[in-house]
Amino acid sequence: MRALEIPVDFVILLFGFGMVVSLFLDVGFYLYSKRFLPKTNDPAE
Repeated sequence: MRALEIPVDFVILLFGFGMVVSLFLDVGFYLYSKRFLPKTNDPAE
């Protein structure tokens, strides 16, 4: 029963892709909120 055996390269590629997508979404959401959302509570400014 080796039907669930997955190549290590595929796992590494998938993990790296997930990390890049997560980082991209975080940065994109941050820039979107800074640019388009109204500033209501911003103690840094």
